[in-house]
Amino acid sequence: MAVHSDIASLSLSQRFEQGFELHEKIETSDEPSSSDRVQSQISSCIECLMKATEMVNTLGLFSSNEELEEITTLNLRYLLLPALMGDLSIRQTTTDRLTAVKSAKIYFTDYLERCQDYGLHKNNIPNSAAAAPSSSRSLHQQANAREEKIKRYKEQKQLESKLKELKNIMKNTSSSVTVDDENQRECNIVLLKLWVNKALEQLSTIEDELQILEHMAKMKAGKVPEEPPSQQQRKPMKPILITREMLQSKVFGAGYPSLPTMSQEEYLEKEIREGKVVMEYNQNAQGQSASRADGETKSDSDGDDEDNPEKLQKARDWDDWKDDNRRGWGNRENMG
Repeated sequence: MAVHSDIASLSLSQRFEQGFELHEKIETSDEPSSSDRVQSQISSCIECLMKATEMVNTLGLFSSNEELEEITTLNLRYLLLPALMGDLSIRQTTTDRLTAVKSAKIYFTDYLERCQDYGLHKNNIPNSAAAAPSSSRSLHQQANAREEKIKRYKEQKQLESKLKELKNIMKNTSSSVTVDDENQRECNIVLLKLWVNKALEQLSTIEDELQILEHMAKMKAGKVPEEPPSQQQRKPMKPILITREMLQSKVFGAGYPSLPTMSQEEYLEKEIREGKVVMEYNQNAQGQSASRADGETKSDSDGDDEDNPEKLQKARDWDDWKDDNRRGWGNRENMG
């Protein structure tokens, strides 16, 4: 949808309505944002809303010392201009990405600051100078960010339901009857709060994307800065020595028999180094010497028996008796 050629003759209200309706079509389109048709619509919408923004600034519709109640219902919707411009900028693919993201950040930040001044929200507005990279945030900070995101999501669903209800009320009102100013005002305020949540969500992702894009730009220019030291310096890790005994006790646990930690050859070499094998050899040698000594003593005693005539005669008589009395001769009845 192209902007009218006679756009200069449109009033502020007409320009805003034209840009707002075109933005809704872009937001609800099934086509990818990178398509030529959608990108053309985005460019036309940016041009239309930019003209409306210039008119608001020229007319001086808003002041820093006024309250929300002092703004007319018709003028309330013009507060949406920075939010809509930020959303369109982030969707652009025809321009340099870094430029588009920086523009979106400026628009969203401006919108959140204006809404905060008018008491529409009390959220902390992300500041690039104070915001820490997501990788260096503490666990507590990450947990808080998740809780805030969940809270915003629930609030967003409630606001969307409320906005749908108000639109249905105004749609069902007879065209001949002027729409209730109170319902229209409430609808505008709900819409402003909806875009507060959207802007906060967009800024949280924009910060991370900006860091990546800026780093890539510096790499292309050959100006990559040194990595800053970590905020929390880790203590150097001490090397851990694990013996085979420790490893086995960890794997098998207490009560299991010890596993062999060396071969038989390794054990024999260890025994020899410690002198245990030599000691056993000496003990065996001493035992063999003692056995030989006992044998010699026995043989000496046998030799003494041979030299004794009485013992020799008694042995001969015993041999003669055994020759005369064969074993079993006296057992005639096989009773033995």
